[in-house]
Amino acid sequence: MIELNYAALRSDDFRHVLSKLSTCDSLDHKVAYRIMRITKELERGLGSTQKEWISLLEKYVEKDGTQWKLNEERTDFVYLENVDKDVVKAEINEFGEKKILVDRHKLKLTELDKAGLSAADLAILEPLVCFEGIDLI
Repeated sequence: MIELNYAALRSDDFRHVLSKLSTCDSLDHKVAYRIMRITKELERGLGSTQKEWISLLEKYVEKDGTQWKLNEERTDFVYLENVDKDVVKAEINEFGEKKILVDRHKLKLTELDKAGLSAADLAILEPLVCFEGIDLI
């Protein structure tokens, strides 16, 4: 069983590395098929989290046409009047900690040998990878 929190699932880095893994043509065909099945489940989960994310933003964040407004530094949203930012940030953190469960087996680290993944890539994909039986020291 694969368990991933919403924050990781929604991160650009995770989606980029998952795409890199999904398009790798040097993997065993069975491993590639399993990756495709995992990716489909994660994309389905991303779709449902997107609806929740939009609902959350609609309650608290100003919109400029179709875009959510960001502050001048582009580090945070511009919140609606009378919104307690601490409450919003707590809700955003709570949202990010929610879990998605994918009823698939994790990928074995040894199955990804030919994928050309960096250490940073593997760290991002850690929730999808089984490290059991691997001497990591």
